[in-house]
Amino acid sequence: MQIDTATMARWFDGFNRLYFSSRLPVPRFATGRSRHALGTMVTKTDRRLLAVTRKSYTIRLSNYYDMPEREFQNVLLHEMIHLYIAAEGMKDTSSHGRLFRREMQRINAFGWNIRVSIRTGGEIKARTPDENKQRLVLALTLKDGRHVLSVVNPHYIKALTARLIMAGDVKTYAWYVTNDTYFSAFPAVRSIKGRLVDTAFFEEMVRKLTPLKAR
Repeated sequence: MQIDTATMARWFDGFNRLYFSSRLPVPRFATGRSRHALGTMVTKTDRRLLAVTRKSYTIRLSNYYDMPEREFQNVLLHEMIHLYIAAEGMKDTSSHGRLFRREMQRINAFGWNIRVSIRTGGEIKARTPDENKQRLVLALTLKDGRHVLSVVNPHYIKALTARLIMAGDVKTYAWYVTNDTYFSAFPAVRSIKGRLVDTAFFEEMVRKLTPLKAR
């Protein structure tokens, strides 16, 4: 499985209500390809002269490894504990000290498997070279404002283009090619279907894709 920011935000909202009484500030969500850090939580403090004016937070999860949904959720909860400690202004004995371990044990009592560190083994494995191959990507915006990303079987591009022209719920669409490993978990479809993503992530991905040249 690969993770995206829309899924992170949805999980965060639920976990915040369940385990933190909705006290956590909503951070910026991001994904990356770090090999060594499956998750990070970064605090940014904006200062005006000597006065602290605002703090913002970013939680980033790595897509370097192919992990099941439950493992991504454990990593997100790990970073939410860091966010909780930072947002509450608490001082721990170390980066994974007494306070962190107390919160980790509290949430794990609900059946989770949050760990201080995660070893990459078992179901967690590095992506294979085949996952870096070039793919045909369809990026479309629906009339209701939702955004969809899809990997399409190249043999079906003409048939799908004809369907897109006639589709009443499609506002805009465009074809791209990419070897971005984010798309390695997408099946190559033959119909108009794909993964719903939020606007910010959609725009970020489209900027990185290469438009398909007309043949």
